[in-house]
Amino acid sequence: MSTTVQVHLPQTTPLAQGLNAQVARIGHAIWNGLHAVGAARARAELLRVAATSESTNPELAARLRRLAREDWLSQG
Repeated sequence: MSTTVQVHLPQTTPLAQGLNAQVARIGHAIWNGLHAVGAARARAELLRVAATSESTNPELAARLRRLAREDWLSQG
């Protein structure tokens, strides 16, 4: 998943330019952190559902475990 954060501050001073870049970096770091937390939660949930469905639907459980191992969340 790709997200663009744009912060428009007046570009009249070097301080404003530096703040604009810093805010963009902080926003990007926050987004990456949230994405990582979400990916971890999704993987855990896939594995949980796989474990509960193993006895009734082993093919589904295998597919869910395979999905949990793949890095499909970053291919957005």
